[in-house]
Amino acid sequence: MNTFVGTSDWRADNNRIRSARTLELSRERDAWREEQARLAEAQGITVDELQERLREERRAQEKEAASRQHQAEVRKALEHFIPLRFREESFETFKPRTKQQETGLEQAVAWTERFLAGEHSGEGMILSGAVGLGKTHLAYSCVRRIIEEKGLYGTMGNRFTHCAVVSAVGLLLE
Repeated sequence: MNTFVGTSDWRADNNRIRSARTLELSRERDAWREEQARLAEAQGITVDELQERLREERRAQEKEAASRQHQAEVRKALEHFIPLRFREESFETFKPRTKQQETGLEQAVAWTERFLAGEHSGEGMILSGAVGLGKTHLAYSCVRRIIEEKGLYGTMGNRFTHCAVVSAVGLLLE
């Protein structure tokens, strides 16, 4: 018995299907070009100008979608790493009552900005003081700013850097 029976029929069918699909795509492309020409004429511009506007619109939509995705990732990361009690804490909500607290806020902000700029070169930050002075508030403010600016993984490409900051804050609660 010949095992290749029907092979030529299958190839012929496959070629007919490809030809039909190519023709269908060609017709769709032609219809789209005609539609673009009508739209461009209605707006009093060239087809090239219309295509550039469409590309710009698509880029703006992609940028907006990326921004929404980033915001969703930030919310998820903040919910995961920051306990409910500290979720609303930030540098802006920290209200220093003493000169030491003002200095602590300034140093925490400066450290976070250096970290975000990639200028930290492994430098850490230790917050110390009596209970109720705002150490945990400032620590979570640092984490919040880093996650908001760079996301959990950030453009530094090193998720462990961010996780190390978060882990250090976790130690504060233990």
